[in-house]
Parts: sequence; C-alpha cells; structure tokens
Amino acid sequence: MKCKIFFPLSPLIVLCFILYTPIATGHTAVNNAYAGIDFYNDHVRLLDAAGTPLIRAGSIYFSWSPQVAVPTNAVKLDATSLRVDYRIDRDDTERVCASAKFKLDGRKIIISHEIFAPEDVKTGGIMYELLPLGKTKKQTIYKSGLWTRNADGGV
Repeated sequence: MKCKIFFPLSPLIVLCFILYTPIATGHTAVNNAYAGIDFYNDHVRLLDAAGTPLIRAGSIYFSWSPQVAVPTNAVKLDATSLRVDYRIDRDDTERVCASAKFKLDGRKIIISHEIFAPEDVKTGGIMYELLPLGKTKKQTIYKSGLWTRNADGGV
C-alpha cells in the first residue's frame, strides 16, 4: 500500500489515496551487531543481537476516532531500514493512510510514523500496540519519589 498525497485548491485539505501494489508480505529483515527488525506473518518484530524476537509492534489505534492501522507489508529500504505500510480498518472517510520507517541506529531502533488524515479525524490519543514476545518480561516499575500534597494545599 502506498500513500499518494495531493493538495486540491487549499493546502489545508489533505486527501490521501491508497493505491494497492503487489509487495511481498513474506519475511523481510534487517539487522546489525546489536539488534534486528523483521516483518513476518503481518507483524513487525524487534529482535536482539541473536535474532530472538523480543517485542511485536502491532496495530495503531486512533483512540478518539474509530480507525485502526494494521501492518500489512514491509519493504527493505537499505541495510538498516524497513518501511512498513498499514491497512486502515474502520475508516468511513477512506482518506486515512499510514506508514512507518523502522531504522537500526547502533544500539537504538528508531520508529518514525507518517499518518495522513482529514481534519475531522481526531489523531490525538493514538496508541501503539507493543507486545512482549517469548521470554521477554515486563520490568517492575519502581517509583523514585513519594508524592505528597503541599502543607498549604497546593501541588
């Protein structure tokens, strides 16, 4: 899926047309000495140095609108980057489109999303599904301080 953007009479109105192109939906991967990223069975997975999947990056939920962006395919851009295209479900406007670039940068994985939507679609409150895989465990959160109200009633 590729997004084509054009600006009709007003540059404030963005219309997005989604053109479906045949792109392989099999296994696409990039890695370096520290980490990896792959796209397998319609999921993006973040990998450790040995190639073990640690986290699955799933759908993007528009919590203030009905739209849901679901990963559908990936293209290897270069030795360190994948572009992932998303199918937009529950989109009555048929004008929302999304893609993401997953890039390895040394010990970091940088994820940049591009989401195009008409002005009436509320994109605030977007939630990204990140699920631990295999033996990945969520760490206990330790609070570094104890919040108490100011003696004068302030915060």
